Parts: sequence; structure tokens; C-alpha cells
Amino acid sequence: MFFILSLILPLLGFISVLIINILFKQPLWQIIVLPICTWLIIFILICVAILISLHFLGLKYAKTDEPQDKKRWRFMNDVSRFSCFWLGLKYQIVGIEKIKNNLPIIFYSNHVHFTDIILYDLVFKDYPRASMYKEEHNTNPIFGKMVQALGGVSVDRKDDKKALMSIIKIIDKVKHGVNFMIYPEGTRTKNNMVGPYHPGSFKIPLKTKSQVVLCAIDYNKHIPVFIPFIPKKVYVEIVECYEYDDYKDLNTIEFAEKSHDLTQNAILAARKKYRSLEVKKK
Repeated sequence: MFFILSLILPLLGFISVLIINILFKQPLWQIIVLPICTWLIIFILICVAILISLHFLGLKYAKTDEPQDKKRWRFMNDVSRFSCFWLGLKYQIVGIEKIKNNLPIIFYSNHVHFTDIILYDLVFKDYPRASMYKEEHNTNPIFGKMVQALGGVSVDRKDDKKALMSIIKIIDKVKHGVNFMIYPEGTRTKNNMVGPYHPGSFKIPLKTKSQVVLCAIDYNKHIPVFIPFIPKKVYVEIVECYEYDDYKDLNTIEFAEKSHDLTQNAILAARKKYRSLEVKKK
């Protein structure tokens, strides 16, 4: 809904004000400036409406733990489509055919930017999933409750006992058929290289015998992500898909290191292939 409204309402406002100014023979500067201002004001109002909706729907939905609820995912997909379109994020997905239909699935990905989450909402729209996230996000007034509403589980990395309880909670959810997205670096990628993967999160597939999907994501290095309207390439690759028999003999440290290396190598290969992903030399 928001995505469609963002295409129609600002344009209608722009055209209406333009026609009115022409009919009333207003000065040229007014004919040019006022329609643009009208478009911008309507667009900003839609953005504000989305933020308010995220907050209050998050409060409502977080009261129930239903990560597979279609209404919640339709709303989030709409918000993600709106965000990616107007930020100019054009993703290319490689290897999506590797994913098998047997569920549940645990997705592991490097973490580059806060937009990773909304991009994956579109890339994996056919695989509703909850997320493991840092405990600090619980206090975020916009996204905090919505992440919980989608079945997310927060992890306190400063408290090993609490972190273990979170892992146990995720294991229980996965056993009940919930897909999960995990960013095993625990933070965003630094220095354009994938950070070490924390092995603790790899206990989850070993305990649930789930399908594991390794993902790699990388962004256009020449245009900042936060600049709207300008097209920017985002590269997403399904690096590998594992069934339980493929990883059952690995311990968590081996599993984490192997996953990290495969993801990093996939990103380095993509940077050699696509100029937009090349890291600028200092």
C-alpha cells in the first residue's frame, strides 16, 4: 500500500499544482518550484506515516509471537519495497536456485549496512523468517517492536548465560518450523572485509538439522547508500546450501570458519567481476 501510494499521491500533487499554476499564469519560478515542493511534502508525509505505522503495528503485533503471520510479512514487504525503490537499491541475486524447498532454513549472512534487512525481505520474500539481533535494538522506537513481532530473538553478547538462553530459544523456534536470519559477525562488516564469524550461532543448525543457506551481500562502493533516488547496485549471492549430512561432522568453530571463508571469497570474486563493487584505493 505505502509503495503504491508513494508512486501515485506525490505525482498527483505535482501535476495538480503544476496545472493550477499554469492556468492562473503564475511566474515561471512558481510554476517550477511549487509542484516540486508539493511532491516533496507529500512524499515526506508518506515517510512519516510509515514510521508511525512501524511503531504502533510493532507494539500491537509484538504482543503475539506469530512469525509466520502473512499480514505482518505483507506489511514488511511493502515497507521494504518502498525503502529499496526510493533509496535506489537495485539488487542482483545469484544462486537463488540452490535453495531447496525443505524447511526450516537458517540463513547466515555478512552484515554491511542497516539496509541488509530490508533487502533480504525482498530477496527472500517467499521465505518468511525471524532474525537474531543485538539486544540494544529492543529500545529502538521504530524497528524494535516490529523485529520482535516477526519472531526475532535478541542476544546479549556481553552476557554468556543470556546469550546461551537466546540460542536455546531460537533452537526451539526452528524446531517448530520458523526460518531464521543470522548475522554471525555480530556487527557490521569493517574495512570492507567480512569479520570473524562467532561460532555460537552455528550450534543452531547442528541441534535442529536444518538446511543452512550461506549468503553474501555487497554494495556499490562509489555512491553512498543513504543518498536517495540514485540507482545503486547491491550484489547478493547464495554462496552455498547445506543439508544436515553436509555439516554434521563439523564442530561450531570449523563450521563458522568455513562459512566465513566461503562468504569472503564470494565477495572478493564479485568485486573483481563488477566494477561498481570495487573498493576504492586510498
